Amino acid sequence: MKKLWKVLVGLLTLAAGIFLVSNKRKKDNFQEELDDNQSKIDEVKKNISEIQEEKEVTKEKISSKKKDIKNTKKKVKSTKSANKTISDFEKKYRK
Repeated sequence: MKKLWKVLVGLLTLAAGIFLVSNKRKKDNFQEELDDNQSKIDEVKKNISEIQEEKEVTKEKISSKKKDIKNTKKKVKSTKSANKTISDFEKKYRK
């Protein structure tokens, strides 16, 4: 009976040892994945900051172009009366 108990305790000890070793490996893998994910997060944050800077530059360019367009439109004369004159002339002399 004592021999049976020693064998059972030995098997349980062996199973516990295997379990602890597998947990240690899983923990190491988890830590490696965690480090990889952290590096990826840092890379994405860096890209986000670069994109935000580019976005601000683009917004400034757009606003300056809008000002240029507005100034150009101020300088351009309306062609409404000229078109009316041409259509009146065509109606009167060209038939």
